[in-house]
Amino acid sequence: MYVKMIKSYDEFSGEMDIIVTDGKFDILCYYWPIYSSKLKVGDKISKISTCGADNIMTELNEEPDVKKTDESYYSYDLIGKIINIEESLISIGELIIKLDGYLPGDIQLGDIVKLSIDRMDAYV
Repeated sequence: MYVKMIKSYDEFSGEMDIIVTDGKFDILCYYWPIYSSKLKVGDKISKISTCGADNIMTELNEEPDVKKTDESYYSYDLIGKIINIEESLISIGELIIKLDGYLPGDIQLGDIVKLSIDRMDAYV
């Protein structure tokens, strides 16, 4: 996962809107450099976490997907594979995303899930 593009940068706060990619899937993320310096295109992203993950459910016969929605500036519908239940991690291609929402008890390792999110935050 790496920074494909910096969409906007606020010099005063250091906040950025960035596009993170794995080479196949692109997602808009919020970035606030509280613990690191300003990002550059090509920099590695170590973690993506969601804010407002909701409507998490298993999805049969679906492929991983990223779909921007009109709900808000950062909102997406995601389809990903559960790769770690305890840490609530999904993979979409090579993107690894930590969910902040509740995983229903019937979801198992390897399941494909569909969910909506309000925002994704990127960390280096």
